[in-house]
Amino acid sequence: MLPEVDHEDVERLKRELGILETTAEILVRRGYKNPQEAWEFINPTSNVINDPFLMKDMEKAVEVLLEARKKREPVLIYGDYDVDGITGTALLKEFLEKNGWNVLCYIPHRVDEGYGVQPDVVKLFAFDGVRYIVTVDCGITAHDAVQIAKRHGIKMVITDHHEIKGEIPPAEAVINPKRSDDPYPFKELAGVGVAYKLVQALSSRLGNKLRDDLLDLVALGTVADMVPLLNENRYFVKKGLETLSKTKRPGLRRLIRKLGLNGTITAQDVSYKIAPKINAAGRMGSAEEAFNLIVTTNYAEAEKLVRRLFNLNYLRRETESKIFKEAIEKIELEGLDKDPIIAVVDDNWHVGVIGIVAAKLAGRYSKPVVVISLKNGLGRGSARSANGANIMDIFLKFSDHFYELGGHSMAVGFTIDPDKIPFLLEKFRNVSLEREEEDIVIDAELKRYSARLVNEMNLLRPFGQGNPEPCFLMKDLSVERIQVFGEKNQGVRMTVRKDDKVFEITGYGFKKIVDTISQIHPNFLKLDAVVGLRPLSGSFQFQMVDLRFYMDHVLESKKNYPVFKEENKVSFASEFDGMEKFLEEPTKYGIFMDIKERNSLYLKLINGVKKRVGVISLNNSLALNIYHAILRHFPRRKLGYLNSLVSKKSDDGFDFMTLTYFMKNPDVLREYDVFVLNEPAALMAFSENELVQNFLSVFEDNKEKFLTIGSTLTNEVEDFISNDFRIIDKSKRVEFMIMDLRDKEILKDVLKKESYTILLSDQKEIPKLLKEAVKISGEKDITFYANAMKDHHKMMVMSSITKDRIRKFICSTNTDGLPSILGEDEVYLLDFPLTSLEIIDAIQRSGMIL
Repeated sequence: MLPEVDHEDVERLKRELGILETTAEILVRRGYKNPQEAWEFINPTSNVINDPFLMKDMEKAVEVLLEARKKREPVLIYGDYDVDGITGTALLKEFLEKNGWNVLCYIPHRVDEGYGVQPDVVKLFAFDGVRYIVTVDCGITAHDAVQIAKRHGIKMVITDHHEIKGEIPPAEAVINPKRSDDPYPFKELAGVGVAYKLVQALSSRLGNKLRDDLLDLVALGTVADMVPLLNENRYFVKKGLETLSKTKRPGLRRLIRKLGLNGTITAQDVSYKIAPKINAAGRMGSAEEAFNLIVTTNYAEAEKLVRRLFNLNYLRRETESKIFKEAIEKIELEGLDKDPIIAVVDDNWHVGVIGIVAAKLAGRYSKPVVVISLKNGLGRGSARSANGANIMDIFLKFSDHFYELGGHSMAVGFTIDPDKIPFLLEKFRNVSLEREEEDIVIDAELKRYSARLVNEMNLLRPFGQGNPEPCFLMKDLSVERIQVFGEKNQGVRMTVRKDDKVFEITGYGFKKIVDTISQIHPNFLKLDAVVGLRPLSGSFQFQMVDLRFYMDHVLESKKNYPVFKEENKVSFASEFDGMEKFLEEPTKYGIFMDIKERNSLYLKLINGVKKRVGVISLNNSLALNIYHAILRHFPRRKLGYLNSLVSKKSDDGFDFMTLTYFMKNPDVLREYDVFVLNEPAALMAFSENELVQNFLSVFEDNKEKFLTIGSTLTNEVEDFISNDFRIIDKSKRVEFMIMDLRDKEILKDVLKKESYTILLSDQKEIPKLLKEAVKISGEKDITFYANAMKDHHKMMVMSSITKDRIRKFICSTNTDGLPSILGEDEVYLLDFPLTSLEIIDAIQRSGMIL
């Protein structure tokens, strides 16, 4: 989605700020139309900082802490175990100790104690004589803990930033900008930000000038907690990242060096590198180790703690991977992926990583996922949403069934009585989800790029929540090369061309998209890409955000591949009377034709039928064959694919599915208006199979919703459908024979023929045969192609094809889509076929199969 902009606003910013039009467009689309506002966004100053005493109860909090200082009473800082809580606790500790307070710190154990201020802990410190407690990043729901504190004469100051549900605890002071009665103008501070406001207030009261050397901790916690990087947060993070880049804290310096970060630290460095290492301590061990890393002044201890965090992070990844695999196994075996909300439960799953696992599962299945761990008579769970569904609204409907419940629309955490989990799971199975489609918001179309543009994008930093990295649309890119790399080949690198410039775009998680066009040679492809622009080693790098491949240009260009255009034109319409009537009600037909004409018919169905259509194939092999065949020729179509492991439905209402999927999902029969039975001959070959027999019964009872399309009409198929279906048979009958290729005399005879097809069982033999063929025939202009060839060799072959220089062509089965652009004067040398359809495709040409 590329929102419209007022071009007068763009021109005004461009002129008055001296920036590029692209940069001006981004600022206008993000709401900065006034040049002064845009300038202040680019160059935030301390003027944006609000008076801390505007916060409700700030005056009370300052008085309580000054009282403790005067009495020389110890103050306990009770922080949360995540990065936000740890940095806020460290910040408050450092300030109070430097200014005469006696300070104790406590970070709870995530696994043993859980989130929030625990009453038992308050009681223990009360017995030790503590009379003052300040919370950081927690406490807004600590009613029981506050009551215990009051009972023991403890004055408690709560600093928190989480959403408030219900009454506020009766502490001496409750500082939270989200209080409904709080006039503070900026509500989106992180927990460390609220703690910093308390420090500002105390510093003001003490008459001290507050230096910026605490802002590294504010930036670290603010970015890690993913609050909007606007207003005060933007200033804190921008200044804080500068401070963090040259921090004098031994622990952070050692951690940054170990991570290999040089120069200015970015918000992305914090989010993806620094914060996960700090969080690993709280997830897998004790968050106190991460806290000690931040506050230590000893370099030897810092080195030891950094090694400890890396070890814990490795353990976190191993544990997370193990639980992720176990959860997938449960989901697949129990068919939980059919539920609108997937919920998995297990004993003793590590609660420190179940949130990460839930997020990965939600990404895998494109559905909300709940992961629950049972231990010591308590269920602890994390939920993550997908596709814009508001998961918090669902949980709030059953809020009285939880001990604790918190979160937002996309993520929820909770504790629950194990006896109530069956009730919860039943509700999840029957819930109706309202999904909000999430469009990718594009900031500008990138028609040209330069080093200046990269520099101006740096002016918009720091990027994060509320100020995401700019997304650019780049249209009509020519694809020259596609590579996969990294763990499990999840990384994708593409070389593309725009006009006279060649460059690379890189991304992770795009392998599935690339797989859909893997059989098409890159030269056939055009690409529209949404990319992010990131600095890299003095230059810049394009990062993939979204990709749309297409190859319409092959059909549209008169100079490109005339044979391809001729071979792929839709000829079926002229041969089939009543096409328009057929598209209105395309059922109770049995249509049989050559594979190329079959593909043309499917295109007619996709473009012409205004109904939901499901294409059913006997097995995954046949389903993938037709699915990839259509995508190969028409990759811009949005087609769905459904089997026992994948459930990817098309928004356009045209889905390919396996017989197993169809039979295991009874609702499918109601969801689609028309079903195509693909290659019925393959189905009838297994008519004794129980699953097939059950399907044939369904077919008999619902003939009015079916048509069949295949490449061969067998007697069994004709007997089965002839009474009720109109049969149109345009498939070819070709005589063929199978021979032993090892006899060179046969090869001589074959090479004398004008047209033939050869099948081999071992691709390694192809070069040998090619050499022998050239030797026997005396022709040196036989062109050979195999998928395993080097890229530059492939490009040479492609060039010959486009220039119409091919006389005889020999290739393996995996041909990157080349056969579809060749004429009839070709020699096919194919390795062993993977499906029966490859044989059918071969024998529809006159010739021999050897």
